[in-house]
Amino acid sequence: MKSYKHYTKFEKESKFLAAASFMALLLLIALIIMQLCGMFDEPLWQPDVEFPMVNTNVSWSQTFHPGPWSGGA
Repeated sequence: MKSYKHYTKFEKESKFLAAASFMALLLLIALIIMQLCGMFDEPLWQPDVEFPMVNTNVSWSQTFHPGPWSGGA
C-alpha cells in the first residue's frame, strides 16, 4: 500500500530543479546577447594589396595551344 510520501516531491529535488532551470535560462540569455553583439562572427578577411593578373587579354589563338583537335599526344 502506498502512502502520501510516494506522491509528494522532496524539497531538495525541487530546489535543485529550479536552480538548474534558472542557470540554463541565464546561460541562454547570455548566449543570445553575445550572438546579437557579434561575438561569434568571423572577421572579414581583407587583402593588404591587390595585384592585377598578368596576360588576361591573351586569346587561345595567341597561345599556340593546339587544343583537343590536334590528334597527337
